[in-house]
Amino acid sequence: ERRKLETLRTARDPYFIQSNPMSPDYHWERIRSILKGSSCWAKVDSEIKKKRINSSVTEDVMREICGMSVIESIGQLQIHFAEKQKLLESAMTPNPAYSFPIKTVAEKGILEEQMIALLAQKLDEPVLTEREKLILFMIQNGDQERIESAHGYFSDEENERCPYCFQPVSSEYRQGLLESIRRVMNREVDDHKSKLHNLVLEEIEDVFEQYSELDKQIVNDLRKAILEYNDCIRQYRLAVQNKLQRVYTPVNQQKLCICDKLDRINLLIKKLEKKRAEFVRATQDHKLIEKELILINKQIAYHHCRDEYAAYK
Repeated sequence: ERRKLETLRTARDPYFIQSNPMSPDYHWERIRSILKGSSCWAKVDSEIKKKRINSSVTEDVMREICGMSVIESIGQLQIHFAEKQKLLESAMTPNPAYSFPIKTVAEKGILEEQMIALLAQKLDEPVLTEREKLILFMIQNGDQERIESAHGYFSDEENERCPYCFQPVSSEYRQGLLESIRRVMNREVDDHKSKLHNLVLEEIEDVFEQYSELDKQIVNDLRKAILEYNDCIRQYRLAVQNKLQRVYTPVNQQKLCICDKLDRINLLIKKLEKKRAEFVRATQDHKLIEKELILINKQIAYHHCRDEYAAYK
C-alpha cells in the first residue's frame, strides 16, 4: 500500500508545480500573462477608462473573460472596436452635417412617362407653300435654331439686309418670310416646345462624401448609383434637345427606368440616415460607447486566451 501511495504521489506532484505545463496553475498564469501583455487587454482597457497605468488582471477579470461565450471572430470584433473607437472620438467633435436628417429624393416616374410620350409625339404638318416646305425641311434636318434666329433678325424692321447673302430685303419680303416662319412654327409647335421645357428632370447633387465616416461602403455605393442616375438624366436632356431642334420629327427614346435607379438611391439614403441617427444617439452618451468598447476588448482577449484556457481545463 505504501509503495502504491508513493507512486500516486509521484504521478500527482507535477500537477501542482506551477512551472510544469501539466499543472493547471501553469496555464492559468499563462492566461494572466497574455492579458497583461500580448493580447494588450490591460493596456487597451486602461486607455478606454483614461487611466495612467494598465488595468489590473485580477482573478475575477480572468474568469469573466475565459468564461465568455463569443460568436464573432477576432477579425469582426476588431472591426467593431475600431468603429466604436472612431465613434467615441467623433462624439467629442461631432460633424455639423449630422445634425440634420438625410432626405430621400422625390419620385420621377410620371415625368419620365410624360417625357417619353412628348418625345415620340408627331405634330401635324400644316398645308405649306414651297418656301414654307423648305423651312419645314430645314427644321426637320436640324436647322430649327437657324430658322428661329432668322425670325428674330427679320422681326427687327431696322434690319434691311439678309445676314447670310447681304442682299437688300424689302419690307414685303420680310413680312412674307416672317409669316411663313410663323405658319410653320405655329401655336401647336410653341405649346409642344413649352411642354418639353416644363418637364425638367434634374440631376441629383452628390453631397454624400461628408458621411463617409458613418459607413464608407454605403457612401461609395450611393455615389455610384447617383452617377448612373445622372447619366440617364443627361440622356433624356439630349433627347429633348434633339426634339426641340427638330420639333416635327418624333424621337423614339428608350425608357431608362429612372424610377428603379431612384429606388436604389433612396434605399441607400435610408440606410445612411439610419447610421446617422444611430451615430447621433450614441454620441449623446459617451459612457455607453465606453462600456461597449470595454466589452469588445474583453471579447477580443477571449480569443487570445481561448486555447490556453482549454489547456487549463
